[in-house]
Amino acid sequence: KSCWIGTEICNKALSHPTKQIAKNAGVNGSVVVEKVLSNDDTRYGYNAARNSYEDLMKAGIIDPTKVIRCCLEHAASVAKIFLTSDAVVVDIVGSKDIKFKPCQRESKCQT
Repeated sequence: KSCWIGTEICNKALSHPTKQIAKNAGVNGSVVVEKVLSNDDTRYGYNAARNSYEDLMKAGIIDPTKVIRCCLEHAASVAKIFLTSDAVVVDIVGSKDIKFKPCQRESKCQT
């Protein structure tokens, strides 16, 4: 029963952006969500600019290449922070037998 409740919460949360986009376009959001969910095609959705239902990949609304590019940019940004920082604090999960080497120089500690 608790899994079902969690699933319902996720479904409502995931459908909210679609409802809001439809509402902003002056369309009933609940109707739009029902129509989108009734289609088995995962690319099918509501295009608010054209007020139509279509393949959002072909329409250029969903762009997986852009998503991958953004992920790589963010990963590179995090890597840059790690590389340019003198120290980084991390949680090491599952490793309780870690032995630390003494620092050879004050600012250059190695593990």
